[in-house]
Amino acid sequence: MYKDHLPLQDTTQAYIQAFKYRTYQVIYNETGTKDGIRLLSIMGILTLCVNLPNGRVVFCRIVDGRDIAPNAIQATKGKNKLRVRMETSNGTFEVDIETGQEAGLNLHYAVRFTPKEDVLIDDMPADLLILKRSSFSPAPEGEAYAEQMQIRSGIAFVDFGKSTPGCLFYFQNLGALNDYAEDVQVSLADTVKIKWPELGYTIPVSSTRSLRKGKKYILKDTFVLYHSNKPKDKFDVASSYLRMQEIVYRKIDRPTTKVQDYEQYLANCISDLYTYKGCWEQVEAQAYLNAYVSDYENPVEIMVQLAVLIPLLPICKKAESAKLDYIADTLIKTIPHFFDSKIKTFIRWLPKEENRLDGSEEQKEPRIMDSWYLHHPLLAISHLVRDGHVDEKIKDMFFQSVDYSVRVARNFKYKWPIFYDMDTLEVVKKEAGPGEGGEKDVAGMYAQLMLRAYELSKKKKYIDEAVRAVTRLRSYEHDILYQANNSSFAAEALLELWAITKQDRYLDLSVLFMSNILRNTSLWDRQYGNSKEYPSFFALFPLKDAPYSAVFEEHECLASAHRYLQMAYAYRAPLPEGIRALLPEYVKYACQRIPHYFPPLLPADILAPEVKSGYLDKDLWMPVEDLGDGWEPVGQVGQEVYGAGALFNLVNRHFFDLDKEGTRLFLEYPAVDMKRLKNSLSFRLTGIPAYSCRVWITSPSEKEYRLEVHGGEPQKEVIIRGKSILLKGGDRVTIHWG
Repeated sequence: MYKDHLPLQDTTQAYIQAFKYRTYQVIYNETGTKDGIRLLSIMGILTLCVNLPNGRVVFCRIVDGRDIAPNAIQATKGKNKLRVRMETSNGTFEVDIETGQEAGLNLHYAVRFTPKEDVLIDDMPADLLILKRSSFSPAPEGEAYAEQMQIRSGIAFVDFGKSTPGCLFYFQNLGALNDYAEDVQVSLADTVKIKWPELGYTIPVSSTRSLRKGKKYILKDTFVLYHSNKPKDKFDVASSYLRMQEIVYRKIDRPTTKVQDYEQYLANCISDLYTYKGCWEQVEAQAYLNAYVSDYENPVEIMVQLAVLIPLLPICKKAESAKLDYIADTLIKTIPHFFDSKIKTFIRWLPKEENRLDGSEEQKEPRIMDSWYLHHPLLAISHLVRDGHVDEKIKDMFFQSVDYSVRVARNFKYKWPIFYDMDTLEVVKKEAGPGEGGEKDVAGMYAQLMLRAYELSKKKKYIDEAVRAVTRLRSYEHDILYQANNSSFAAEALLELWAITKQDRYLDLSVLFMSNILRNTSLWDRQYGNSKEYPSFFALFPLKDAPYSAVFEEHECLASAHRYLQMAYAYRAPLPEGIRALLPEYVKYACQRIPHYFPPLLPADILAPEVKSGYLDKDLWMPVEDLGDGWEPVGQVGQEVYGAGALFNLVNRHFFDLDKEGTRLFLEYPAVDMKRLKNSLSFRLTGIPAYSCRVWITSPSEKEYRLEVHGGEPQKEVIIRGKSILLKGGDRVTIHWG
């Protein structure tokens, strides 16, 4: 499409030379002075030149216009907006540039292109180039706080180095580029990177796939925010990230949510969990759940049983179901079989079956423990003990296991490795990669376990252990997430410690964890390739480097978000607005996505023909583990039986009984301060008024229910069965009937 390109590595030097010798052309000058925002043609590239107050200049390289004559460019000024139109031999470019002041400087530009003929698009350098304003030489390298990882959000967050104030937040709205990715058949993964002094989006290209004649494509949808304050520490990094992300979130288009038949999905899942033999394995007289459908190559695991049992039990309370009761009773009976009397703790693999481990992975060796895995089942068992679901024998096993976990924690000085030997505590794998550290968030997860042990025993030694563990967390930098659900548990524990002690250092750490969790998401909807078949906006990834979102970690984070927001409301925690706004939004979009992990809601032709573990049954209501990039088949890992708890969690936390006629209320946001009277139910939605969530009622009758809503202005609305309405975050709602 373009001719005579400079090699990418030469573009920085070309810009330096262009300014040194003034070999650029001014297309538009906002103020008529050198201090304003200027639109220039530099080496033929249409460039927005922005002078920052910290002595740096940012060049936003918008369009390669090497085959465009300067007089063929038309610029029209509007209020805080500049529109540029360029006619080329290949098609028409339209560029909209907007400026604002929300974060000190707020810049947004979108590039649209309509080809006159089918054309191949050529590559461009990364959007932004940062130089010294005084000399137009490369600026010293700033600290990189975040950049896009695989298919996460297209972000880059940097400062300008030790001696220079300010920070810069870059966001490429990748969801706007879906048509381009679909037609050119490229992935938008890893397209936003930091290679100082360049950063931002580099358009992926194809040598064979053309843009279609007459179709309008968005080639870029870029947001650049500058703030004069540089983060002073890791906690300020977290709060700055949250603030800037929320500013951008308000401006991007977000998918409209839809009413789904969640209760029917749950009924299907329960039926298949009860009847499908591939979900279960019989070991002597006891039945256990497999980790993956029809996976009989590995021994059964304790976490699998508990991951389904814990979200299933609240449903048992609400619904009379022999199937549910049978599943719950069977799973509770599995628990004692995982206790190892030699070291006095619950272990991962069924002790009788450890000899079946084949050593194909590091954790598939007898007596090898993944650090987070020791604590996850114990947290689950603590809930069973608290709620009276297990007997004194299991309670005693629980506290023996807690004592073992304390011994392990002290041995590692509260800094856990990846894998260790359960008998000798010898480290098998210290860290995920050189310099990355071990499982950093396990310290917070351990603190959560200690708080539950304290709740059950009232022994202060467990509070002391929790404090020792989280004190270690202060030694880590801002990048602290290892596994998303475990980081979410850590955030809960730290918020609870703040509520107990009112020491702000715990709240700061809690916000740090929550910032890491919200950063580990994709704030765009991948509507290209296979991803067109399911919602992916605001997907959460299980690990910081995982290439796909995963159902188990997603639904555990959904449940954790409910608890976190409810605790914050109860204790009036001064959470940053970014958390109060974005966490309920995550929950809302997780509700949309979670059912689509289940193969009956997916087209057969996007499912993987072969899977890593077990067998994939298209008609089975057991979720696949993975939703990845659009050019990857879905379900490559297998159907995750322990992810079946996703629908249990969703229905339990989002549906509420109204009257005795079987009428149910569904809320997309978590709710707090719920109060029930004879003929009414009142609650407050979490979130902030800038965002809304869908509310609907399912009922076997045509009975009307009156909603009294108190938000910015009191109002009254009536909804009828099957109809949904939108309410704003923070609304106080009362539903009347009778």
